[in-house]
Amino acid sequence: MATSIYCIPIETTGGIARHYFLSSDGTFENSIGWGPKGIEYKGNGVQLNPEQEDRAKNYPDKFGTYNIHSNNCEMFAWYVMTGKCYSGQTQEVSVTNVGAKIIQVFQPVLNILFRGSI
Repeated sequence: MATSIYCIPIETTGGIARHYFLSSDGTFENSIGWGPKGIEYKGNGVQLNPEQEDRAKNYPDKFGTYNIHSNNCEMFAWYVMTGKCYSGQTQEVSVTNVGAKIIQVFQPVLNILFRGSI
């Protein structure tokens, strides 16, 4: 199976936001993603070509720290796969856009209270 972008609802947001990740087998258990702790490798990771590997490796230096509204997991996934940052969650759906801005305000609290929960 080829590496692709997948998403799952983030339970701590009541499903308003989704967590995007890359997977070669379609599972979150074997994936690479982006979150408050930086690049998140799970299980066996993913199969990336050399250009995609470089994008993933250099992402934190190029774009800085995680931010649910302006530097989120969806942007990371699209950038690694295509070389372009994109987030439909923050650009296309006004309700999700507002939700992301609200979550951003409380993000440090949520990270501490729900560490490890998705």
